[in-house]
Amino acid sequence: MKSNYYCPKCKSFSYDRIHRGIFQKYILGVQQRYECRGCSAVFTNKDIAKNTSLDFDDVENSMLNSNQQG
Repeated sequence: MKSNYYCPKCKSFSYDRIHRGIFQKYILGVQQRYECRGCSAVFTNKDIAKNTSLDFDDVENSMLNSNQQG
């Protein structure tokens, strides 16, 4: 499965949406942000749009192989 919804820093598909309150959302107009579970990087939808599509299975397998070696 190909997707461009991953962390631009560490290429992890595991991230959480950061909660915005009503004040931030409607009055300040703060963009939706995400926080990576792997490297704690914070990124927005604009950063995700710049990502190239990656195959989820390839990234998952390479991460498993690097964990087993190290």
